Amino acid sequence: MKPKNPVTVTGLPVRGEMTLADRDISRAELGLDDKPMILSMGGSLGARTINEAMVELITRLHKQNKYNFVHAMGQYGLWVPDKLRENGVNIDHNKQIIIREYIDDMDRCMAACDLIICRAGASSLSEIQVMGKAAILIPSPNVAENHQYHNAMALVDNGAAMIIEEKDLNGDTLYHKVHEILDNPSVLKSLGENARKMAITDSKERICKILGEIVH
Repeated sequence: MKPKNPVTVTGLPVRGEMTLADRDISRAELGLDDKPMILSMGGSLGARTINEAMVELITRLHKQNKYNFVHAMGQYGLWVPDKLRENGVNIDHNKQIIIREYIDDMDRCMAACDLIICRAGASSLSEIQVMGKAAILIPSPNVAENHQYHNAMALVDNGAAMIIEEKDLNGDTLYHKVHEILDNPSVLKSLGENARKMAITDSKERICKILGEIVH
């Protein structure tokens, strides 16, 4: 279907800090070693299904001492730290597990990570593409016209991400998907490279050009 009016793809502008952040420096600033790092989030409010799955994943993996975690639990996920403690995860003295309500240094955390677990909003996907990161996308089903699913599939169809629909999400499905990626360096590398190929790095210039044409 062709649009009735001309359409120009501009992409979504991404802050310059995202592209300038250095992986090693970012890890040092976060106090993390060189083990694979998983960055996870479910939005500023905190998606309960993602929080529950991440609690299961961290509980299952923390004893292996193979991964670093940075998880944003959101406003409604403040129960997460207590649940992890209840499950025997010593988050108070384990520097490999960082639990926050919100991530206000996304450039640092994304630069430091190897794998991202998140929703499939336009901003998150633009940042994933610009940073060239492997991702497991969990589209929110509670959005207009299921647009996050279609956003996610645009990456999946290009070999740039993997998807778990919310109806299928639990600690077990997430565990297996994480291992499918992190246990296979070629898969991890391919996802990141394909994501970067999809990035539109001159969004601001495209938007300014169009606005200039409209004004003049």
